Amino acid sequence: MHRTELARVMRHGAGRWPNPYRHGSLHDRAGKDYEVFYYLTRDPEGKPVQDRHLTPVIVKDNMVVALGAYRLKKLKRGESLSLPKSRTPKRAS
Repeated sequence: MHRTELARVMRHGAGRWPNPYRHGSLHDRAGKDYEVFYYLTRDPEGKPVQDRHLTPVIVKDNMVVALGAYRLKKLKRGESLSLPKSRTPKRAS
């Protein structure tokens, strides 16, 4: 998904909080640059917003490459952001 499509989809129906709630950048050990958008995806129920209420979406070269805290943690540790291989659906026999 392209970065502009991400912004369009995630801002749709914005409520009390702006989305993305937070934005940052990250450089991996290989020198590649990433943008990280933190979207509020869980209602804080009247309490201050914490990291557990946010879902990170990782963007490289204007394309979404990963999402979620696990993949962000891997990137921060310098590990590869290997994504699952797409599977070809099985034909019905």
